[in-house]
Amino acid sequence: MLVESYGGEERLDVVGTGLATIALLAPLVLSFVGAADEGAASGISNAIRELGVVLGVAVLAAVFAANGSYLSGHAFVTGLVPALWVGVAIVTGAFVTSLFLPERAAPQV
Repeated sequence: MLVESYGGEERLDVVGTGLATIALLAPLVLSFVGAADEGAASGISNAIRELGVVLGVAVLAAVFAANGSYLSGHAFVTGLVPALWVGVAIVTGAFVTSLFLPERAAPQV
């Protein structure tokens, strides 16, 4: 269950689980480019990450608004659950896509 109730308070078990991956993204991106292109790769990576955040918030907010509201706890959860499942589908798609990334070349000495 994604949302559990403890004494009348809702708790989200999955909020913030993706935050740990942000720190791992920069070294991964920079490992695919040479030293001369690190600045451009870092800038592009940050821009794409920010675009993903904006689109993610917009899509998940639209799903929430189409299914629920802030009028009551039940209405909130009714909108939240579909939004979380859409988020799960997006993350799963990103994971599957990452399986097809090219392998890193061996570092040249």
